[in-house]
Amino acid sequence: MSASAQLAFDFDDLTRPPYEGPELRYYSEPLDPDLLDAIEHEQRRVHGNFGIAVGKPHLWLALGQGPSFGPDGHMLLEYRADLRCHHHRGEDCLCLGGLVQRGYCSCGWVSPIVTYGVVRRAWDASHGRTECWACKGTRYMSAKVYIGNVLQPASECWVCRDFNAVAAFVETVVAA
Repeated sequence: MSASAQLAFDFDDLTRPPYEGPELRYYSEPLDPDLLDAIEHEQRRVHGNFGIAVGKPHLWLALGQGPSFGPDGHMLLEYRADLRCHHHRGEDCLCLGGLVQRGYCSCGWVSPIVTYGVVRRAWDASHGRTECWACKGTRYMSAKVYIGNVLQPASECWVCRDFNAVAAFVETVVAA
């Protein structure tokens, strides 16, 4: 970076008002999507994109794909949080994490914290749409998979499988 570019960067940093938002950390409770975007923006301002990708700040980050729109006019915003640790195989670890997602609908519906791909299925189910976005209700993936020259049988839809497992878990927790 040239000296003038560094000076411009430093001047911008000095003239910016101090951040007064919530703490830059992972929140298990649902927050307003605008607040999540402000937290992500501040994290990127302080640490740059390198701090987001490599530092794994365990924050809720907006998915880059933009919002999803349902046939009823509702809009779904999806966020992900990488809760995985930096430990190497063989080291003791107390981390609980994985790559998790949460969705926010324009009608006020907020998804539970779930694994990849299940947010949209939960959104559809909560709004009375029963057809899975991945398999279109067939329960099997339509992608043709070949091993060598042999076409493999259709595999079970992983979104439906994961969604059904999460739904069963939630039902047992609620019943307890």
